[in-house]
Parts: sequence; C-alpha cells; structure tokens
Amino acid sequence: MNLAHKLHAFLLIFSVSICLSCDQGLAESERGTEIESMDRMNRTPLHAAAAIGDADLLADLLEQGANPDTKDIYGSTPLHEAAFHEHTEAVNLLLGNDAAVDSLRPDGATPLHIARNTGNQKIVDLLLSHGAQDEPFTFPEIRGDYLGQEKPGNTGVIFAPGIISRAESRDLMEGFFDDKSLLITWRYPNDFKGDWTQEPLILMRKIDNRWTAPYPSALIGKSWFYNLERAPIGEKVVFAWTKNLDGSGPARELYLWSSTRTSEGWTDPIRFQAPINQGFDTWPSLTADGSLFFFSRRDGGAGRADIYLSIPDNGEFRTVENLGEAINTEHIEEDPYIAPDGSYLIFDSDRPGGYGKHDLYITYRKPDGGWTEPVNLGESINSEYSENRAFVSPDGKYLFYTSSRTGNLDAYWVDASFIAELKPADIPN
Repeated sequence: MNLAHKLHAFLLIFSVSICLSCDQGLAESERGTEIESMDRMNRTPLHAAAAIGDADLLADLLEQGANPDTKDIYGSTPLHEAAFHEHTEAVNLLLGNDAAVDSLRPDGATPLHIARNTGNQKIVDLLLSHGAQDEPFTFPEIRGDYLGQEKPGNTGVIFAPGIISRAESRDLMEGFFDDKSLLITWRYPNDFKGDWTQEPLILMRKIDNRWTAPYPSALIGKSWFYNLERAPIGEKVVFAWTKNLDGSGPARELYLWSSTRTSEGWTDPIRFQAPINQGFDTWPSLTADGSLFFFSRRDGGAGRADIYLSIPDNGEFRTVENLGEAINTEHIEEDPYIAPDGSYLIFDSDRPGGYGKHDLYITYRKPDGGWTEPVNLGESINSEYSENRAFVSPDGKYLFYTSSRTGNLDAYWVDASFIAELKPADIPN
C-alpha cells in the first residue's frame, strides 16, 4: 500500500474508531451508518482496516456488525484486501466471521488466487483450511464492444472496475486500436518507484467477440516502447520515449518517435528531428491526414506546457506551430486529443476557473484555421481532483479519460454527445 492509500485508510478508520470507543451511547442506526460509511473508493472502514492490517479495529468493526462481504468500487471484499496486503491475522478474523472465502472479483480472482500470486503460503493454507476452492484462475467470459460494460450517460463513470481500473494499480487508458478490438492500457503498480523502463503496457484483444484477459504487450519486448500514446496511422505508431533507445538521456525528458509494423514485426523506431524534439515533447495525437499535435515544455512557450501542431510536408515534419493564445496560457495545457478530421481538440489544463487541479476543455477549429475559446467540460466530467489524458472512442460515441477522484488513478468514460452540443452555432458541420 503506498503512502497516499495508507493515509486515506487511516483517516477513514480513525473517525470510526473514535465513534466505537468514545460514544458508547450511539444509537444502533447511527453506529451502523458509521461502520458502513464509504470513502471515495466505496471502501468501508472494514476494507481499510483489512488493508492496513489493524486486527484490533477489524475485530471491533466485525463485533459491531460490519458486513465482511461488502465490495468496494473495484469489486474487492475486505478478504481480498487482507490477502493482497498479506495480513494473516486479518484474514483469520474475517474467515472466523463467515467472510465468503470464494468471493469473486470482476476479473475472476478469489482471495486464494491473490494469496498464491503474492506467494504467501500461510494465507494460502489458511484459506484452504476454510474450504476455499483450489481452482486455477479463470478470466471471466466478457463479450461485446467496450468489454460489455453498461454504457455511460452524461456523467463520467469508472470504466470496467476491477478489470481495467483496479485498487492495486494505477491504470491509464491509452486507446482502442483496430476499431475497438484492441484495448491498450498503461498499468503502474501502486508502489511504482519511477523506473519508467519497467512501466508495463497491457493489452486486451477481442477475438470472436470475446475479450482476452489482460496481457503484457509484445511491444515491450523492446524497452523503448514506453508511453505509446495514440492510435496508428495505417501501419505506423507515434509514441514518446527517452532520448536514446537504451533509455538513457536526460532524466524525465521525453522525445517523439515513430515505428512501422511490417510482416516481421515492428521496425526499430526513428526519432523525429528538429524542429520536433526541441525539449520535453510528448503525448502525440494524429489527424487522419497525418497532422501531429503534441504538448511540449520547450523554451518560448506561453506557459509551463503548451500544445503544438506540425503539419507534414511530403511526409516530413519541417515546421512546428504553437497553437497560440486562443489555447495556450501561462499555465499548463497538455495531453491533446485531436479529432480525426481536425474539427475539435480536447486537452487538459490547470488554468484558473476550473473545478479541480486539472480539468478537461474542448475547442473547435474555425473556418479560418483558428480556434474557439476553450470550454470547460463541466462538473459532470471534471471533479475537484485531476482529469487528463482524454481520447474519444473510434466510433466517436464515448470520451475516455483518467481521473484521480478515487484517490487512485482510474479510467473513466462518458457519453460524447457533449461534443456536438457545445459546438458554437457559427462553426459549420
């Protein structure tokens, strides 16, 4: 558990422990409300106590009637939490209070699967002694577009909880390739220490309308496939990586590269030359005709990060244009998503007047080539925390983005009808 999660759990269970220990006269209904209260992850105090291994508080909560089988937003029970964090005493207490030993998460994992994965034999034996079914892990059958998830409305909701967005990792959606049949996600462990060459690229592929289990991409067989940002143009991808293929170069600087898929696999990448890569250049987004949008921290910008455009000339990117004051401010503008036809641009910014630390905005291309005043996407999408890394699904129906509103990093999605609704009346279709 990382520091943020430890603090989050402590704050949640602290208020409940005060309630249990200091207010013995609390009405039964009020006490029940306290012990089943939920945090931003829909975690109860019992989840929190199991995650940090506080056996005394766990016992108190169970004695007061806390439900050991309550599931959080990711579909995990307190027993899943205790097994994942390897708290043997917590596992024993939960099992002694009739916790469901074979409870399934959305990804098909039971507490026993988790214990085997962590390598904790004591917890494995304890679960088996309480009747856990010793069956191999089986990823559930998932069919249909977008992992068969219930389609969102006009308010952003977490995407595929327990499958894509998980409690034990920070999950950032990169996009759907091949017309929704290939999903790409970056998955950081929660104890990520900043070794960017180890960041795993996770794929899920739909075959005969059934989705595979998440698996590491063959692309990361070569370490340079870090931060694959946008969908390919034909058989090409554009992505960000360090200055050199071996990962060396200035710390935390990124450069834009491209690679081509052939019958023999992906070619060694080619780093873009000047005027691209004149600083921290990353998060490329491409129109159907090959125009390249990206954000950069290069010198000469309006703020700490600006959005830029490069239009190909006979296949070469010979010029770079700052999108100007209509979009870029003295603050941060980053993570551009350009519509395939170039008609609108979605980005995030920490400019004043938003709802949180970073908000999502949309701007539309004018007939003269300029851009409309960016519009904040509103509190149904943005929150008091950070929203960023947006992209629109291949069919144009849904906006996907990353949010920190749970205290973790998760993938969210929302109906994209707002794109047409927010378009100014004087912008032609």
